[in-house]
Amino acid sequence: GVQIDGDGGASDDFTIQSGGTLIYNSATPLAPTNFNSIALNSGSTVSYTFAGAQTLLDLDYSNLTLSTSGAKSLPATSTVTVAATLTINGTATLDMNTNDEDISFASLADNNATDGITESATNSITFTGGGTLNPTGTVDYGNVVFSSGTTTISDIGTGLAFGNITINSGGSL
Repeated sequence: GVQIDGDGGASDDFTIQSGGTLIYNSATPLAPTNFNSIALNSGSTVSYTFAGAQTLLDLDYSNLTLSTSGAKSLPATSTVTVAATLTINGTATLDMNTNDEDISFASLADNNATDGITESATNSITFTGGGTLNPTGTVDYGNVVFSSGTTTISDIGTGLAFGNITINSGGSL
């Protein structure tokens, strides 16, 4: 992959504005380095498009898109947060098993015809701020937490299953 590298200046920032997209199309995505800050502003998108396995960067995303094919694994260091929409296209899958990590997002567009998310019994998915759950095909999301707002299931496809379900104060399904 290509490394995006700042010149190390104290005022150098890496920013993706609303409507901007950063596309990672390599097996090993590299985070921008030598910047004072990395800002993925509201309305920006980071898209992982490599036709094969990729590990997501440890960032807080506004919108996150996983597409083409292959398992897209969560980083081993923390819970990934998507402030707006996680979109899964093609035959790409979100792999929560490899590094046994969690994810939170406001809305999910799971367009994978089978099950776009693979997780173990110890992983959890947290829906923040309501949004839409739009699964296609037969899916099992395992442990889920509805933390705030109303989450709407717009289309159940051919089957939808959960493990443990927690609805926090202020959350609804």
